[in-house]
Amino acid sequence: MPALNSPHITKTNARRALERVTEMRNGTVDVHTSVAGFCNNPGHENFGKVWALLSTDRGVVQYSGYADEPLKKSVVKLGSNDFDSKRNELLTAKMNDGFKDMQSGSLPLYPWNAGSKVTYRGAKKCASKKKTPCKDSKKCSWRKGSYKKYKSGSKKGKIKKVLRKPSCAKKPTMTPKKPTMTPKKVTKKKVTKKKVTKKKVTKKKVTMTPKKKVTMTPKKKVTMTPKKKVTMTPKKKVKKTPKAKKMCNMTPVGKKTSRKECLASPKCSWVKAKKGSHKGYCKKTPKKSKPKTKKVKKTPVKCNMTASGKKKTKKACKKSSKCSWVKGKKGSRKGYCRKVKSSKKK
Repeated sequence: MPALNSPHITKTNARRALERVTEMRNGTVDVHTSVAGFCNNPGHENFGKVWALLSTDRGVVQYSGYADEPLKKSVVKLGSNDFDSKRNELLTAKMNDGFKDMQSGSLPLYPWNAGSKVTYRGAKKCASKKKTPCKDSKKCSWRKGSYKKYKSGSKKGKIKKVLRKPSCAKKPTMTPKKPTMTPKKVTKKKVTKKKVTKKKVTKKKVTMTPKKKVTMTPKKKVTMTPKKKVTMTPKKKVKKTPKAKKMCNMTPVGKKTSRKECLASPKCSWVKAKKGSHKGYCKKTPKKSKPKTKKVKKTPVKCNMTASGKKKTKKACKKSSKCSWVKGKKGSRKGYCRKVKSSKKK
């Protein structure tokens, strides 16, 4: 008997339930090797259920449950068997439980009838062809395989996993639509002659009224009054009162300046209080006089002696351009540094 919460399931409902799985959303599933099925037999106890065996990067995972609920996950241990033999074993068990293949064009899973030679739709002509005959054929086209490659490390650029094998497929048939031209019916418009009615013009009688006589009144004489002379009074000079000098120790009001106010002004400085002598007060900071730079007299270059008074070495002598080294003679004198003689031009 079917379960109470079993939905009316279709292939699209089952596919959507499988697409909600985290591995499918992340894209870590090898779809072409994975298997999935659903049960739409209302008389079976598994009616409304979805089952999937997915091959992921982290191993084989199995999902099962109703289509309208989140599918439950369980890890499959292969043991001594390989993945293909384990998949075939589970497929036969699920086919007996009433499950059907969920493979479609939008979800290209591993077909359940891949082991048998004859498919229910018949043998495909293009799929059996190899690369060269496929390209020569007009009805078929060669599809390149898609691969997952290593992005880093020593195996960078090499194939990690085959997502889709290269294969031959039938070309999609494009049927061009013929343009259908429907001739428009020409309808002749009926020309109706309008009757022209002549309006009767009635002439109104014009009555002439006599114009009123205009009497001219003489203009009044305007008497011009002379303008008053404006006398300019000189402005009084305002004596500028000298600005009161800012005192560090006193405010403009006459109160003693606080420590906070004293430190705020750049021209004043605070003197700390001493026990038994005076309290803290504010005073004007004295202007710092710039130290006079003494002119350093240039001392004449001595080739034979250093600045400290020691005898110059051969190395130090050769460094200066104004000095030259005189080699020593055996039994008479040691080598010494002397000034280069300037050659006077005649």
